Order: sequence, then structure tokens, then C-alpha cells
Amino acid sequence: MSAEIETTDIVRLIIQFLKENNLGESARSLEEEADVHLNTVASTDEFVSDVLEGRWDEVLAAVAPLRLPPAKLIDLYEQIVIELIELRELQAARALLSDSIPLASLRTSDPGRHNRLETLTHRSDFSTEEAYGLASGLGVSARKARHDRRAAIAQALAAEVVVVAPSRLVTLLGQALKWQKSQGILDGGVMSSPLAAGVPVRHNIFQGTTTQESGTPLDDAPPKHHLRSIRFPSSSRCTIARFAPNGRHLLTGASDGLIEAWDYVTGRRATDVAFQSEDNMLFMKGGAVYALSFNQDGSLLAAGDESGAVQVWHFATGKTARRFPKAHTQAVSALAMSRCGRFVLTGSHDHSVRLFGMDSGHQLREMRGHTAPVTDVAHVSDRARIISSSSDGTVRVWSVTTGESIASFRPRAPSPADSAPGASMLRTEIVAGGAPIFAALLSARDREQVIVCARSPVLSIMTLKGQPVAQIAAPTGDDDGDTPAGGAVVDENKVFLAAALSYKSTVAFAATTEGRLYTLRLDQGTCAASMEVIDPKQVGTDEVLGVAAHPHSNIIATWSLSGGLRVWRP
Repeated sequence: MSAEIETTDIVRLIIQFLKENNLGESARSLEEEADVHLNTVASTDEFVSDVLEGRWDEVLAAVAPLRLPPAKLIDLYEQIVIELIELRELQAARALLSDSIPLASLRTSDPGRHNRLETLTHRSDFSTEEAYGLASGLGVSARKARHDRRAAIAQALAAEVVVVAPSRLVTLLGQALKWQKSQGILDGGVMSSPLAAGVPVRHNIFQGTTTQESGTPLDDAPPKHHLRSIRFPSSSRCTIARFAPNGRHLLTGASDGLIEAWDYVTGRRATDVAFQSEDNMLFMKGGAVYALSFNQDGSLLAAGDESGAVQVWHFATGKTARRFPKAHTQAVSALAMSRCGRFVLTGSHDHSVRLFGMDSGHQLREMRGHTAPVTDVAHVSDRARIISSSSDGTVRVWSVTTGESIASFRPRAPSPADSAPGASMLRTEIVAGGAPIFAALLSARDREQVIVCARSPVLSIMTLKGQPVAQIAAPTGDDDGDTPAGGAVVDENKVFLAAALSYKSTVAFAATTEGRLYTLRLDQGTCAASMEVIDPKQVGTDEVLGVAAHPHSNIIATWSLSGGLRVWRP
């Protein structure tokens, strides 16, 4: 039986690949020539939420590259004009009415409707009935009319867009390689390329050959094997590391202020990054780099240093996009760029959390409440909240709109009921006073859950309202594979120091003071594997500082006090 593949689907795969790899001009040219458009958004829920909440700048940015029916675009732009008039932003309303393509076409297709909008821009007051075409005397409030119209527009636009998993072309190629291997067409090798899963093989897709050593890591297999070590000069050490969203590069920040991109498969500096191939370095003048963050598509890279400065670069070129020289009065210890790249969230040793705008170049919000250095920050997926953790032992949730703290909590010590078989146990005195928190990791599987890594023998799973969900500890024995995590007794020598979530948010990779890294299955409460990431002879003098997880596979990187960085694979 043969399977027919639509030519337009192939074109869409190529367009997605081009856009994800920052080849925007090529993608637009292909769309125009083939008359095929990729009507996709990152999240339908977030897109609908933006419309319902009237975040029109986000909505317009999302619909700009889409091919939508003219009538639905006219409805959208008409609503924006009406709301600008209601806010008495008359100049902006008139500009949108005269300059936007959808409303310019309305002047020809429906002159009466266009004239009604023009009349509204010249009224001295705002009439809900006239703006929304309601019969007089109904008593419908402007708020209800606005909400109903937004809901109708959101429903209409949502029907035109789809959400597609990232890197579909690469995923399908990987699946094709798996099938060829199962049929004996492809000899040797592993089933995923470095682009898709970060494993050390190179497939020649056209010739059907593998050019490096073979192996067969599974998508869900825990990391167990040392892949590569990246060494730094004796005068420098690794202070932070992050994988790029494309999965090909590992970025490191060092104590001398240098930021480098690495091919983690070879352990060498990446030569396919433009700024490095031209021997241009990304460098923070203020000293050690303590924080790195990408936006969702990897086009922007932000870094924060010990002087309190933040700088953002265009990753493809290495050119500065924005600099905030005095973002904080002390070291920047945490960074999170928004998905769209328009906002930079920072945390600092000065105990504050701040939000900066890339467009304005100014601070938009300052959030205070922590009483010790901030260790982690993140944007909650609804974009209305921010989360932060601190060495003061608390996790805080903040309102983006007001900058006020709307929740503050500590990892809760379990009640006696938590000592049931299979549950983890943490003595109350371990968390008394608040153990320093190193990371607050938002789950991609449940948007209202956060995994908290504190200096304690357990990882705590909490809701964003501070309600405890579960606690997971490292196994008390030396078992290495799907053993119950924790139990009625916790080994207090296995204190967590750093953690990262897998790309599926199904497991946590957590490092302890005994120099081991545990792969903990969050939904089952079991330990899938553990391995030494610090030489046993150096335990006590060396310890893990951080863990970074690959965006598409269970590849991880760890760095420690000794200054080096090591990459691990399944």
C-alpha cells in the first residue's frame, strides 16, 4: 500500500524549517512562490488569551505572517480601532483606520461601515451603542459588549490557525532513519542525529550511511554516559551553560566574561555560528557571566554579569540588540527572556526581580520582597505572572501588571500522612528557617506546577498557589534503575544542589552533594538512573554548580567548582 503525501505539506515542512533556523527571507520567498502559507501559532490557548485580554500588540505580531480571510482581519482591526477610541487614543485610532491594509479595503467594500468608524473618531464622547451597532435602550455595558466582540473574534481567528510541533522535518527524517534501520536498509549508527537528539553520530541522508560509532539511545533513556568534556583556560572557569533552542549548540558563560558557543558532540567551539567563525567574541565587560537565556526561536541571546549589567545579542550575527548597563546594583544571577523576545526578566544578588522592555530599553517593573539573592526567574505561560526563587528559601509569584507579589511559599515539610509506603519523608528541621532554593522549574506538562530544588534531600512539586503536590528524594541505596525514590527514610547526605527538567518535563535531572546526578521520574516517584558526575576523590572539595538540559533529548551538561563542563548522553 502506497502513501500519498500532499506537495503542499512538504512545502510547509520546509517553510517551518527555514523559519526555525532564522532564514526568514527564504521562507517568505517560498511562501509567495508556492502560494502556501504556514498558519501556525506557538499556542492556540495563548493566542486566544491575547485576543480575550486585548493584548493587541501580541495579536498583531502573531497574525502578521499568517494568511487569514479578509473579513476576519477586518473584524479584528475594527475592534482594535473601537477600543482605541474608547481609550480616547484618537490619533492612534485614525492612523490605524487610514493606514492598515484591512481597513483600507473596507473603505471600498463597505463604505458605510468605514464611515461609521471615522465618525466615532471625531465624537467628543464614546457611545457603546454606536460603536458596537447595538439598539439604544438595551443597557448593555461597554465592558460586556467589548468582551462579547473579543470572544467572537477569538473564536473566528482560532479556527484559522493550528499548533504544530517544532522541528517536524527533522523529526520525520529521524523516524525515516529508524524505519530504514529496522528494515536493514541503513547499517549501523543510532536513530537520531545530533540536530534531533544530540547524540554523537552523523548520517548522510542521501547516501544512507553513518559516519561515526554506533549506539541506540532511546528517546526516554536517562543519561548515563560521558559524551564530552569542555575545558577552560586555567585563568577562567565555567559559570553558566545553556543549550540553544535549535539543539545544535551549547552556550557557556565564564568567569572572565567570555560567552562561547560549542559543538558539544566534538567538544570544540562551534564554527557554524557566524560571530565565532569570524573570530568575534561575545563578551561581558563587567566580569563573570552568571546568567544566560534565549528567546523561544533562539534568535536572541541575553546574558547577565556580576556588575549588574545585561546585554542582548542577535545570535545569528553577534550584533548587540540591546544593553542594560545598570540593570541591577549587584550581580545578575538569573535571566529569562520572554518567548517573543520583547521582554527580559532578571533576578539579582540585590534581592530584586526586574522586567525590562526590549523595544523601549527601559525597566518596566521592579518586584521586591525577597530578602536574599534571587536564584531563578521565569515567565509563567499565561504571561500574566512571573515566578522567582531565592536563597531566602521562598518562591514568589508576581503579577506582571502590578508588580505585586500574589503568592509566596516555601517547600512544605510533609505531614505524617506523607510517610505512607512509597512516599518521601523530610524531617521538619531540614526546612525550618528556609533552606536556600537554587531553582524553580516550571512544568511544561502542568502549567500550574513548579518543581522546587532547595538545598535539602528532596525535590518539592508545588502548585503556583503554594500547595504541595509531592516530594521526591534520591534513593537511599546504591541501586541504579527504576528504584523507589525516597521512601520512609531519607539519606541526608544526598542533598540536592542543582536541577533541570527534561524536554518533556517527565523527569528531573538533579545533582547532589555526594557528586552524583539522579534521573527522577516525576510522575512515578522513581529513580530511573544515577551516575557520578564528580570524581569521588574530589567530593568535598568539588561540587556541582549547575545542570542544563537539551531541548529535544535527554542530553545534559553539568559544571562544577573545579571550573570544567561535562556533557552526558543516554
